[in-house]
Amino acid sequence: MQNNQNANLQLVLCSVREPEQKYRDYYEKIYKCWNSVWEAAYTEAKYKKRSDDLKSDAFTRQDYVAAFFHENECVAFILFRHVDLSLQTTLDDSFFTQWSEIHRKALSKIGHKMVICGNLGIAPTFRHNLLGFSLRDLFGGLITEITLQANADATIATPRRDRNMHGAAYRWGAIPIAQDIPWGYGIQIDLIAFCKEHILQHRNHELQSLSDQLWQNKLIIGSDVFEPFKGFKNTQPYSLQNLEPKKKIG
Repeated sequence: MQNNQNANLQLVLCSVREPEQKYRDYYEKIYKCWNSVWEAAYTEAKYKKRSDDLKSDAFTRQDYVAAFFHENECVAFILFRHVDLSLQTTLDDSFFTQWSEIHRKALSKIGHKMVICGNLGIAPTFRHNLLGFSLRDLFGGLITEITLQANADATIATPRRDRNMHGAAYRWGAIPIAQDIPWGYGIQIDLIAFCKEHILQHRNHELQSLSDQLWQNKLIIGSDVFEPFKGFKNTQPYSLQNLEPKKKIG
């Protein structure tokens, strides 16, 4: 059950490079949260440090970040990048390390314009339904909203199974391309896709209303990076843009 703390939750979409000066504080808080969460994740996985680990370009090479703020502090984030599967440079991208040729062919049947999402992180104190619901589940609503509004065929991701990230994605209508794939460090992942036609059949999630509300009141920082979206300047969530007109009576 959701509680009154929802009123203090805000969605921020932000360019990962050169943020608007007046919103620089938001940008720095997002990066600080990203850095601290992933430093802890590396330590937990006993990842051997190398000179190139967790450098800022792992953050800035994406296109934009979506973050949830609670009482003016960044508590969760996820990164997005637009790619074209018809380009060899995309297929050679490190993101596709776990994707075999069979998986990539299955993906290409969906389309070529993709949004990659990943690097999802939640501040430790907000991982146990502190707000009355799971931020992990709420991210599913955000991903579906971006998928429906972006000029792309689907959004793809590699959620961890040990954190049940895959389960949260499937509840929002994501489909598996491959399941239980070794990622390393004892972690298994699924290869998944959020396709428009599938997620439109799962618009009855219990967090749909909250997801719509946050999208409608989102803060956009660096709007020039959101050109791949169709009519992105419209703040309305997809569900409100596409309501059937009511028939007049009398």
